Amino acid sequence: MYISMSEFLHRYETEKLNLIDIRPHAIYLKGSIPGAKNIPYTILSRMPKKYLEVGKTYYIFCEEGYYTNKLVEELKDKDYQIIQIKGGYQAL
Repeated sequence: MYISMSEFLHRYETEKLNLIDIRPHAIYLKGSIPGAKNIPYTILSRMPKKYLEVGKTYYIFCEEGYYTNKLVEELKDKDYQIIQIKGGYQAL
């Protein structure tokens, strides 16, 4: 499922969200959405059970959306509720 950046920002201001930045740690350190937890794509794709719980909703983003799409494809059959922030961090 996708969410536009404007809809995400509305939810971000009004709700407590499980927000995950899947960009590499060095890029995350240069700036991210406040409150986002950094779990790089390479780690999350290999060990989703360690970081994600079935039944919880996660808002996930990368730089532009490519790796988020790839991750969702990899996890789609594992019952994780993932919402992709369309356009990624660059859409801010």
